[in-house]
Amino acid sequence: MGKGSASVNVEEDDVKNLEIVVSVQEPPTVVEEAPAAQQTVAAVEPPINDGPLGPEAAAEDGNR
Repeated sequence: MGKGSASVNVEEDDVKNLEIVVSVQEPPTVVEEAPAAQQTVAAVEPPINDGPLGPEAAAEDGNR
């Protein structure tokens, strides 16, 4: 642990490396979220089918 001053310079480089690592981790995370996104799309589909029922849906929300 004798790299007191050296660690300061390394920290700056580490910050840049950390930013790069975070960017690298994002794509795998997106891949994991892809199935969840498909589920979200499936959940969005029923409202699309309810498009004509929009006013009725609004009435249902009004009852709440």
